[in-house]
Amino acid sequence: MRLFMVKKPLFFVCLFFISAIFYTIFLTGDAFSENAVDQVAAEAKTSVKAAIKMRQSTQKDQDKWALEKEKLINEYNALKEKKRDLTSLNQELSLSCSETKRKIENIESKIKEIAIISENLAPFLNKSCEELKIMVDQGPPMLLNEREMRLAKLEKTLKDKQISASEKFRKTMEALFIEAEYGNTIEVYQKNIMLENKSVLADIFRLGRLSLFCRTPDGKTTGYYNEAEHAWQKLDTKYNPAINRACAMGAKREPIDFLSLPVGRMVVQ
Repeated sequence: MRLFMVKKPLFFVCLFFISAIFYTIFLTGDAFSENAVDQVAAEAKTSVKAAIKMRQSTQKDQDKWALEKEKLINEYNALKEKKRDLTSLNQELSLSCSETKRKIENIESKIKEIAIISENLAPFLNKSCEELKIMVDQGPPMLLNEREMRLAKLEKTLKDKQISASEKFRKTMEALFIEAEYGNTIEVYQKNIMLENKSVLADIFRLGRLSLFCRTPDGKTTGYYNEAEHAWQKLDTKYNPAINRACAMGAKREPIDFLSLPVGRMVVQ
């Protein structure tokens, strides 16, 4: 279709010039010579070439403009698509931003709550540590080195500002649980004690947190720790079999069985 539109004007131009030539010849007849006819034909040919050249140039410009138009349309469509994608992304980011803001507000609220808890927790932990110290100092002298070292570490932890409140709480609870666990266990260990004003290496039998008993390695002398006097006192020899069996059970040389042990207030014969 475009080729037809390009050639159609040229056809009319050529037809015009040819008609002009024949009209001139018709009017003048023999007045024109052969040279004149050739001159007119040459001028017509030149005019036709000029018209064709102009039309070709115009067609090139139209093709160029068509390509430029198509390019601009493609760019416009691409930008339109990009705008749609960016709009969708912006909506997603807005939702994400709102959710993040909500989470930050929750975290800030929790931080404030933690700060309040930490302020109230510190006095409780310090008091618990003091009560543990009193328990160790005033209770029976069982595993003193181990328990005193644990308390010293706990005190150091509670005073350290670089340690979090949660870690301080964990360490305090750990110390309390260990002390509580002593009430549910028995054990036997050796230690030098003062018995009847003499230093004696004795087997110590710990009955939970209730009582401490001792015996000499030969099993002939037994005693108990008098908390009221804060001293070891000798027991009557009638308690020797029970204490000896208790030591054997604590050392896991005999199965656990019922025993009759002197606990509570005792009057030493």
